[in-house]
Amino acid sequence: MAPGMFFAVEKANENNKPVILDPVGCGATKLRTSTARQLAELADNLIIRGNASEIIAMAGEKSQNKGVDALDASEAALSAARSLVENYACSVVVSGETDYIVTKERTLALSNGHEMMPYVTGMGCSLSAVTGAFAAIGETSGVAAAAIFAIAGEMAAEQSQGPGSLQVNLLDSLYQLTPDDIESRLQLRKC
Repeated sequence: MAPGMFFAVEKANENNKPVILDPVGCGATKLRTSTARQLAELADNLIIRGNASEIIAMAGEKSQNKGVDALDASEAALSAARSLVENYACSVVVSGETDYIVTKERTLALSNGHEMMPYVTGMGCSLSAVTGAFAAIGETSGVAAAAIFAIAGEMAAEQSQGPGSLQVNLLDSLYQLTPDDIESRLQLRKC
């Protein structure tokens, strides 16, 4: 699998395309951690999107994780995120109770989302996919993707009885999201 990932990053570089790196399970094994770092080193235009424990581990700090699940709070990953921005000239999106978007120019805190979202398997992977969609049209900080996804998660939770219905309702909320929804709900601040 790793040779294919390296090939994909090389082709992205050749074609001036952004790379979205979701370091799933970084810190859980040495192989995952070293592969994530190698991919980041190779990418020319990079956005790293991970949970707090993955971001902390990728930066070489001691993280608390249980497999692919984060045990660290998102704010605990801020110094690690800043280190990754410096080392790889990238943007970093740390997902958690509060999402943090760290770029060379600024650090933003996003307080949208819902407490039920971590109970849906693949939620972080879905955010990485949305991040890729926004990067494909030129928004490479990760801010728009994180905001849209979190707001859609809030809206979905309002009509969900549990994680199963949240997953389905999130897709509908993403589809139905309007500019007015974003404007009325966005909770974004500079740190």
